[in-house]
Amino acid sequence: MQRMAIMANMGMHVFHPDWQNVRPGAMPQGRQFSTTFKMITMKVYGSDEEISLPVQTCTKVYDVREALARALGLDPESILFLVKQGCSTRKQMLADEIATFVIVKGVKSFRPGRYEWPHPTGVIGAGYNGLKTAMLYTKAGNDNYIVFDRNDKVGGYCWITAANTHSKLQTEFGSFHIWWGEDLKTEKCPYPRGWEIWPKKKEVLAHFQHAAEAYGVLPNFRFKTNVAKLDIVGDRDQHERYYKLTVAPVDGGDSSEVNVSCLYNYPGCMTRNRIIDYPGEDEFGGHIAYGMNDDCPYEELKGNNVAILGNGAFAVENARTCSEHAANKVFLLTRRKNLASPRVPCWFVHQGPMPTPGRLVLDMFKPMYELADFGDPWDYWSVHASQDRTKVSIVQNSRFGIGDVTFLMVIYGKLEYVQDTVKRSLLAKGV
Repeated sequence: MQRMAIMANMGMHVFHPDWQNVRPGAMPQGRQFSTTFKMITMKVYGSDEEISLPVQTCTKVYDVREALARALGLDPESILFLVKQGCSTRKQMLADEIATFVIVKGVKSFRPGRYEWPHPTGVIGAGYNGLKTAMLYTKAGNDNYIVFDRNDKVGGYCWITAANTHSKLQTEFGSFHIWWGEDLKTEKCPYPRGWEIWPKKKEVLAHFQHAAEAYGVLPNFRFKTNVAKLDIVGDRDQHERYYKLTVAPVDGGDSSEVNVSCLYNYPGCMTRNRIIDYPGEDEFGGHIAYGMNDDCPYEELKGNNVAILGNGAFAVENARTCSEHAANKVFLLTRRKNLASPRVPCWFVHQGPMPTPGRLVLDMFKPMYELADFGDPWDYWSVHASQDRTKVSIVQNSRFGIGDVTFLMVIYGKLEYVQDTVKRSLLAKGV
């Protein structure tokens, strides 16, 4: 039965002895086909690659050829079967019973070949995901792709534009580095050594550049290029439909069209800074700035009180930056207090082989929350739990601010959360 199942799964005809013994209205007849099984071995012409499978003795060359063509995505007419005959070989005819050992001509391998799309693969964005996609394609032996990015180097919006000089990687480098995992580790990119655990912006960008050069993917990148328009050519159910991209140089020049068969889109957070003018800004004597991309005058922080408007991960990171620049005290103004993650739970989550349950994450938060008088993490607005706290969902728009510095600043009186809204410019827009 197992051999019959193998043949059936390959789409070959299977004959059962009982089907041939009786003809309606006649005496029992002898078998017309031999239904015993045999193992056949097929070898790729000009190669040592072989494959063996069970077939019935009566199985014809035509049946095996059709099954092989389906499995490999080839045209059946391009496949020939040769059998050894004395000192020479002869071509098996389609009506012949398949020989025990045959040489197959017209296939490169018995492994399914990569489908050759009519156009290259397109990738929009050369940040973490765009670069990693290019590395995976190249490692798999496929260089038929193009990566578009508006910047002049790899790194993406997050690390090139949004991050400031003092921004640090909040998750551990061991779970962030771009050639993470056995599928991407190479001789030129082994397990990383000598990199900081929480590197700053400059080192993170150097890490991206190192991987891009080591994998040799940069010739496939088109930097300082904006994908301005996308047209889908062909109906949804057409296998050959493709995307027509209109691309233009960001520094001026004529646009052009590029056709791609597949498209990965990694646009980043695509932020558009929300500019809010608060009453009293013109009378405020201090500095009002954004924490993004070094808009903040860091030299003015020392010894001063600072207010940060917002409570996302970037706001929490800027609180750390203020502390590093010897600010006297930081007030974090927020409508609702978001969860923040201590370092150990973050490390645990990123080291775990399986996703960590939310219940366990919140329980790991507790010791640090109690130490810093941060309240019970289970009582935060973004936590939706069952009464017995066995099931929980955490829903907040911004990701956790990560780091023990947040809690240490609260403990030592260097950081204070203020849950309210800004009515007038004591200090606005975040620092």
